[in-house]
Amino acid sequence: MESACETCSYFQTTVELKPTLKRQRDHAREHDQPERAALFDRLLEGLGGDGA
Repeated sequence: MESACETCSYFQTTVELKPTLKRQRDHAREHDQPERAALFDRLLEGLGGDGA
């Protein structure tokens, strides 16, 4: 489950993508990919809120 932010040199997300980013973060956690999970956590933090 690759994300645009991993392959694009410039990626700007919006709050509309928050549910997708959460699913991708959860997928990374479930597949023992802590670096990817941390990337999604940072993106979610940038959107505001708790990221949960």
